[in-house]
Amino acid sequence: MQSRENKTWYTLSHAGTFSKYFFPFGNFLVPLCILMIKKPEPFIEDHSKQALNFQLNIFLYYAIWIGVSLLAGLILGLNFGTINEFYISEGNLTISNTKDFAITPYLIFIAIVAIVGIGIFILDTFAVIQASISASEGKKFKYPLTIPILTKESFIKSSSKNEQFNTTQNESL
Repeated sequence: MQSRENKTWYTLSHAGTFSKYFFPFGNFLVPLCILMIKKPEPFIEDHSKQALNFQLNIFLYYAIWIGVSLLAGLILGLNFGTINEFYISEGNLTISNTKDFAITPYLIFIAIVAIVGIGIFILDTFAVIQASISASEGKKFKYPLTIPILTKESFIKSSSKNEQFNTTQNESL
């Protein structure tokens, strides 16, 4: 059975990611601090790594979203002058559309960008709330749509290198 204090640390490692709304990079710093403070305890370490991993993924999703939006907006913006006109090659006849349908692709683009951005925000919010509730009950939680960036092996390898360094340093003394 897990203690009440441990369940509190589990919950804080997930809910602490909301601190990004109060100070920059709080979503990374809170789980990272909990990971550094409570590293010997495996369940707290696991919850902190999962929260940190999910926040890294959300950051990656937002970066991709911004990059694709800027690129698509640039491409769409370059076609601004010609979207409303049609050319016929015989006699250089130009037929213009007098209706204001030229704005439609831009509105569709803005709507798609907004929907994807809001979707990422909703995913972040509800997944963290669900993980916090699950952690307060002492259960493990697996975040949806998460690419494993931080793995247990990466932390084991780094700690074993430190142990090797400390061993050789102690032998030299």
